[in-house]
Amino acid sequence: MHKTESTTEKRPATPMEALAGSGFSRVADASQSDGNAIELLRDGPEVFPRWLGAIADAQRTVHLENYILEEDATGGAFAAALIQAASRGVHCRVLYDWLGCRRRTSPAFWQKLRNAGVEVRCYNRPRFGHLLGWISRDHRKVLCVDGEIAFTGGLCIGHDWQGNPFQDIPPWRDTAIAVRGPAVAEVPGSRVHDEILPGTAADAPIPLARPTNNAGGLEGGVTNGQDLRVTAYMKPISTLMKPLRSVDLTTMTVSPAAIERSDVCAVPAAAVVGEAMVAIVLADALIEKFGGDSIEELVANWKTFTARTAARFAQR
Repeated sequence: MHKTESTTEKRPATPMEALAGSGFSRVADASQSDGNAIELLRDGPEVFPRWLGAIADAQRTVHLENYILEEDATGGAFAAALIQAASRGVHCRVLYDWLGCRRRTSPAFWQKLRNAGVEVRCYNRPRFGHLLGWISRDHRKVLCVDGEIAFTGGLCIGHDWQGNPFQDIPPWRDTAIAVRGPAVAEVPGSRVHDEILPGTAADAPIPLARPTNNAGGLEGGVTNGQDLRVTAYMKPISTLMKPLRSVDLTTMTVSPAAIERSDVCAVPAAAVVGEAMVAIVLADALIEKFGGDSIEELVANWKTFTARTAARFAQR
């Protein structure tokens, strides 16, 4: 059973809500945001397929953080999904807790991920000279994919949370949520900024490359040469369940409005309008930069700019 809930409707917070929100922000180290869609998920058999599906659909980034990622069939499925994602160019990162995985996962398990291109980090290994340092543990259970959808909750990754219906072993009871919206951006900057690395011949004329595109191709209001990605939100008119007063124009008497559902068909139509407007804005920017009285002149100006830029890097 799951429930989807949107927080698009915004109203002034009561003093108690403001106080609670401030407390949650301090604990979560994230600010409050509106316009998020929340889906409630229950137990491993419902949660794990959603997590694995999100990793399988990843196009740019996968960030997985968990207290336990056990070396069993369930953990193996996640390892295989991460390796597959890394093989198609997705930047995958895993952060696990040393104490949580100490007796559950072997070093060979992590090394296999590293060999496949997955970045793996361990939280708070014991260190000499810090006798009580091991007390700090990472109990976060977070999966963030492409900066667009995030999952969090109480589930670690292992057979205990999956259960075994063939042996009549139920999964450990736990809950998670799926989040879409501005709240997904509330992750550390080191996980969402894009690194700049030396490029190859395929990156000519500028020999630089970025393994990720979390910025969506736009930084500081300037495009950076990567694919331009735009995220927009559109909400249909509110569903009218309690009739409001209106006027019948035929009789000019008071007549309550009809109860009706909102027009959700406006959402896909708005996507077409959005794509067209983005294309117009990009065309304006292209003409402003390169100009010309014809397409041929514009292309020639662009080629000159490209050659001049390549020459700058060739001197280094």
